Amino acid sequence: MSDRDWWRYLRPHHPWGLAAALAALTACLTWIGSTALTVPAQHPAGDSSVQARMVIALACATLIAGSLNSPMTDWETTAGTRLRRAELVHMVVAAAAGTVLLGVCEAVVRTPEAAAALFRAELIWLGLALTCARLLGRAQAWVLPLLTLFPLTYLGWDPTGTVRWWNWMWAPPQAPACWALAAASLAAAGLAHLATPWRLHHLRRTLRPKAVAPGSG
Repeated sequence: MSDRDWWRYLRPHHPWGLAAALAALTACLTWIGSTALTVPAQHPAGDSSVQARMVIALACATLIAGSLNSPMTDWETTAGTRLRRAELVHMVVAAAAGTVLLGVCEAVVRTPEAAAALFRAELIWLGLALTCARLLGRAQAWVLPLLTLFPLTYLGWDPTGTVRWWNWMWAPPQAPACWALAAASLAAAGLAHLATPWRLHHLRRTLRPKAVAPGSG
């Protein structure tokens, strides 16, 4: 794509607004990331504390996925390979910018271990947001990540108070199961990107049983 084509693609996606929002989230992470938000939970203590940095990571992931939305979404979702490549570059650059900004900020302000946990959580939510954008529409990319908050915050412990293996908000940074969830979430997002309407139509035609002409065979 030429520079002019890139600008024509980016203009309805408001790249400067996305950059400003990512910068604002980074500033919030610096100033209020350690703020504890008390929420009810199935925990021996009766509640748990969610650090604001995790909520900021969720907001960043949904913002990045939602940046694919534009006034031309109906046309873009049925477009061909050239536009799909542009969308892929757009998403990779936006995701890299968001994760690097938040990760570096977290590592500087807090610890590298905290940055790893935040990075993992953002990858999981980003994969879910991209998958949700494909299933429900790009303007609704926030729905699936937001729905994860209830099981994570309320059901994320066993009766002894031990963090369940899938609770990536509280699992230690090195927990392999949560990294596997991050890989699975991104894989689902990749499949969602590939599952364009015209590809699905071609797949349905390929799998559809061929009619047998009367008298043949």
